[in-house]
Order: sequence, then C-alpha cells, then structure tokens
Amino acid sequence: MKRNLNKKWIAALSILSGAAVTVSAESAPVLAQQSQNSPPLVLKFDREPQKIAFADGDVRLAGALLEPDGRGPFPAVVLVHGAGPGTHDEPAFIVHANAFLSQGFAVLTYDKRSSGDSTGNLETSDYEDLARDVAAAVRFLRTRSEIAPSKIGLLGRSEGAWVSTLAASHDLSIAFVIMSSGSAVNPYEQTVYWTRRALRKKGMAEDRIEQAVNVKTSIWDYYRRVADGQTNLPALRSDRTALVKRLSEFQQFQPELPAGIMDPDVEDRRKFAAFAHIMFYDPHPVLNAVHASLLEIIGAEDEVVDPASTLAALERLRSSGHDVTSKTFPGVGHSLLVMNGNTIVGYAEGYLEYIVAWARDHVQTKQPCGILGVRRPPVRLYPHIQGIPVVRVG
Repeated sequence: MKRNLNKKWIAALSILSGAAVTVSAESAPVLAQQSQNSPPLVLKFDREPQKIAFADGDVRLAGALLEPDGRGPFPAVVLVHGAGPGTHDEPAFIVHANAFLSQGFAVLTYDKRSSGDSTGNLETSDYEDLARDVAAAVRFLRTRSEIAPSKIGLLGRSEGAWVSTLAASHDLSIAFVIMSSGSAVNPYEQTVYWTRRALRKKGMAEDRIEQAVNVKTSIWDYYRRVADGQTNLPALRSDRTALVKRLSEFQQFQPELPAGIMDPDVEDRRKFAAFAHIMFYDPHPVLNAVHASLLEIIGAEDEVVDPASTLAALERLRSSGHDVTSKTFPGVGHSLLVMNGNTIVGYAEGYLEYIVAWARDHVQTKQPCGILGVRRPPVRLYPHIQGIPVVRVG
C-alpha cells in the first residue's frame, strides 16, 4: 500500500494491541490527533464480499467471505483480530485481504464477538472463547466446495497471534499461522514491557516506573484473586480501597496505568475470570502443541511486543523441531507502518508480499491430513491460576 494515509487511520490500520486492556486507551490519543482538513479515505475489498454467518455455540458470528479470480478449490486464510472490539471491514483487514486475494487466496474476515453484527460478550471472553470462534470460522470454510480444506491458514494481528496459535494447537489440519506483530511470551510479561517502555518515553524516573509497574501488577493479582473466589468479600473491599489509593498517585499516566479498578460488588465476576485467564495465559505449551507452520513478523522497533524475548522463544521452538520462520522489518514498530512525520506511508516495504508468498509456499507443499479437524488433547494454559476452570475444548 504505497499511498499516503492520514494519521487518523493509525489505530485502524495497525489494529494496535498489547494486552486486551490497553487498546482503546492507546487508540484514543491517536484519533484525537487526526487532521481536521484531510479528505476521507475509502478502502474497499478488491472482490465483492459474500455476507456470511456461522456459530460458535450460542454466539453468532457475522462477516464476509472473499474469493479470488479463477476456479477453486482455493487456499484460504482467516483474519484474526487483535485486542478490543473489531469488525470484518476494518482498513487493516481490507489491505491484508486484498494482498491475499491477489495471489489466489480466499479470505474469511468476521466481526469479533460483540462487534458489528456478531453476538456474544467480549468482556467475559478469554482466549479459549476467541479461539473457538476461529475454529468455527475454519469449520465454516470446510463446508464450502470452493475451499481446499487442507489449505486453510490463520493470520493473527498482535493479540490475535495468541488466539490463532491456540486455535491451531487444537486442530492438526491448520496449514499455517502468521503471527503479525505477535508475541511468543505471556501477556503479563509483554504488558510490563510495554508499560516500562511507554513510561520511559514520557520521562518518568526509573524508581517511579517500578512503583507504577508494581501498582499495575498488584491490580492484576487482585483481579485474579477475585476470579479465584477464595478471598472473602470484606477483604476484597479493603484490598481494593488500598489499591485505589495507590493508583491515584499515577492518575496522569494513562493509558499506561488504568483509569480505575473494577469493583467486585458491581461488576460481573466473569469479567474478572476472563481478565485473569488472559493476563496469566501461558503460550509456551500451546506453541509446542501447534502442528502448523509458523511465521512471526515483527518490527525491530516494536513498542508493544519485545522483539528479543519473542524471537528467542520462537528460536527455541524451531530448535526443538517445529517449522518456524521469523522475519524482522527494520524501522517500524508494532503497527508495521512506515511513517513520514504524521503521515502513514504504508506498511513496511515488502511486508505484505512476504507474508503472502510465504503462505503460498506452505499451502503448495501442504499434505492433506488423514482426518480433517483432528484435535489435540487439551494443554494446561493458565498454570498460575488456581481454582478457575480454564481448559475448555469442545
């Protein structure tokens, strides 16, 4: 994508996401800086989208299926959202979809649960819930005669990489997973990395940064204890009061620190469980269980995902015999966008071409599995949480 784009599209194009709690707060300052004089930008799919709907249990997911020119069966890719709400026709998804369409891939893109025309409750959903949504999308594709059932892959942006690899760990027939600015370490570690880096950029002293991180991680631990259900309500109220006081010392540092703390007297307890499952999620057993080929794409200046720790984790995975490829693009951050001042120039040079060519190579050499949709045994995903039912495979 070579045309210049106004900065108003940064949030949408990049699908910025660290941990699930950071996205909307990160996007707001960007949107506030948009130019008031720029013309509207219209991005369109290169093929007419077919409206589709499929189900994950009682959740109805709506979206679009796009097919390339020619006759099938086509290889296909499912686009998986990063953190926060998201619809099937966001600018970043349109750009990625068009890149795959141009090289003969069909593309399925859908409204994330509770967004657009999809139902469900995102606030009470964890990665297992979202991975089941991805699995439902794959099952839908396998019902279509124009799709090659053994040549279906996933592309997950940022947090979507955790979700995509989790879905692939349960399905031996997934051909490939592209982790676009994805992390191979846990959300806890990644979000601490982002918090420290962002506060340093704001000029906070190192000792204050560590105090801020301590407050933030104490809130996460509080949410986990609420989710556990092992602490009595008076103690939880007292702990929350103390945390609110500590947090008040950092009111000027948002979105790096939260604006408030959920109250178990008011909020649905399922929100606490979903947050704990996400923040204390362990991707390592999942990555080890993935049968599909993996591609990690990361910007050398990624401000949300630490390139060093993620690339090291993936190198260990590759050394253990997994098919893992990593590609670092210099001069770009988490969005993978090249900037010229306040103007988006486009994605990193060669990024879109590289991921599509890699996917094409891997579906051309993919051998069909004997049984489509074979599922691996469940793995323990949240080893640090006690007393919460977390392993759910259906």
